[in-house]
Amino acid sequence: MTFRYLLIPMLLGCTTLAGCNDPERPATLAAAPIHRNWLSVPALPFVQDAVLSLAPKLENGLNSELMNQLCGLARNELAQDQVNTFLRDHQIDVGQQGPLALLVNGDKAGQATLCAAHLASGAFSTVDLEPFIQQPAAEAVAEQSTVGQTSKIDPASAALLLSVKLAVARANADVFALIASELQRRPGLPPVEVREQAQQLFSRLAPTYLARIRSSLSEPGTTFQLRQLSKGRLVFTSSDGASFELKSGQLTLRQDGATSFGNGRLLGLSRVLQVRYFDEDVEALMTSPASESKVR
Repeated sequence: MTFRYLLIPMLLGCTTLAGCNDPERPATLAAAPIHRNWLSVPALPFVQDAVLSLAPKLENGLNSELMNQLCGLARNELAQDQVNTFLRDHQIDVGQQGPLALLVNGDKAGQATLCAAHLASGAFSTVDLEPFIQQPAAEAVAEQSTVGQTSKIDPASAALLLSVKLAVARANADVFALIASELQRRPGLPPVEVREQAQQLFSRLAPTYLARIRSSLSEPGTTFQLRQLSKGRLVFTSSDGASFELKSGQLTLRQDGATSFGNGRLLGLSRVLQVRYFDEDVEALMTSPASESKVR
């Protein structure tokens, strides 16, 4: 009988018995500080602007053909000797500075960042699809038709381009959401620092982003329904549940009805950042001594 009662303290521990030496606990929890100069803002515009600003402008000798060479280096699909031969055959002098220098300087991190940003920006453009746009420009090339059912569109080429476009958009959604989630763990940054840190995170994630595009490609046999195609406007769906809509530079991607990218959402969620949007002296303007004492 005595042994049975001795087991009770062992099972219940010190939480219910008097005489245990509990660590001191504060009587009340400290109130969370109030930051009246902070605002809750959607993460997507910050992350999108930060990433797209890293994308190179195709000017001053830099063109899509050279970007293909750069991305080949970044993804280890081309050797440096192959790129050197390409440059020599085309009599291209890349110089020692600027984006072109990445073609020869061996900076793998820089190559990956520039390539990833370039590809990310491609989801917001129809330049690569312009050969399929009817002349004169039409509002819709293949309204309510499957890719390849019009004489202007080669089925295999169009399907490949749409598959890549969709994979890039999916990679954008995934990696932008990852960056936004990390920025949510860093509240109180001013907008400039939010942008800088988003760029730093994307640069470090560039190899991951490039791999994500490859893994996001649709499975063989996936079909695409092209709804609208004109300069700056692209709408299509895929048989694996995706809906892609690009209008006036605004991208909306849905997967099985859920918004993966667009309208302030990433992977279905409105991811919000706590940003120090105003200077600290604004706090004094937002309160009076009387109201401040009531809050405290």
